[in-house]
Amino acid sequence: VDCQSLSYVLPDGRALFEDASFRVGDGTKTALVGANGTALYGEYSSFLTVSGCQFDFAASYAIDLKATSDVLIEKNVIDQSLSDGVRVYNPTVDNVTVRYNVITNTGMIAGMSEAGRLSNQAVDVRVKSGGVIQENTITNTGYIPVHFGGNDVTIKNNVIDGFCSVLDDGGAIYSWAGGLPTPTFSNRIITGNIVSNGIGAPHGTLNGHHDANGIYLDNDSNHVVVSDNTVFHMASLGAHLNSPAAVTLTGNTF
Repeated sequence: VDCQSLSYVLPDGRALFEDASFRVGDGTKTALVGANGTALYGEYSSFLTVSGCQFDFAASYAIDLKATSDVLIEKNVIDQSLSDGVRVYNPTVDNVTVRYNVITNTGMIAGMSEAGRLSNQAVDVRVKSGGVIQENTITNTGYIPVHFGGNDVTIKNNVIDGFCSVLDDGGAIYSWAGGLPTPTFSNRIITGNIVSNGIGAPHGTLNGHHDANGIYLDNDSNHVVVSDNTVFHMASLGAHLNSPAAVTLTGNTF
């Protein structure tokens, strides 16, 4: 990580810091512990690598990147984020890879998350094209462990256990494409993942149901191949297809 000329201005106009820089060299392990907000935030950047770091007890997001392309987030340990683990969001950016991370205990305290139904997520990658979420180990997520959007997205060989215990009506691997007009996507693959223990959070709902699904393709999700996944111990459905289009399921065990 190499950051130069950073500055931050408080809401009242005072500068909290100016022209600050820091660098973490290759092979160096870095821990960010107890941030009173987001541990690592970036926007309008490119070619960013976050590797071999540890993020503990972030009061909001562990990693939150907006309008940032060509991102590699790998081999990090993220634990006890009050809101979310990793979010890289902007429908205009390309090439985001999140792989080989261990993400635990994300958004597990009710009422402490950042953004309501878009919070309590371990990995949220929604881009224009080129997303890879691969070989992460994700344990104990208050809502959605993997949320994806965009073209040319691959979600492969992740191990996901324990989710939807704080917020209900979600899935371990989730996508939504609702909106007018409905966007048409291409080349989206969910393959080789192992998903277990969708818990559900019925308290406060009208029907009291436990609604936790393994793979959840929500409103108008389209052009997705779901293959060779193993999903078990779900409070609700192994695969929930809610008005999708052009979806292929093959070789899965539900």
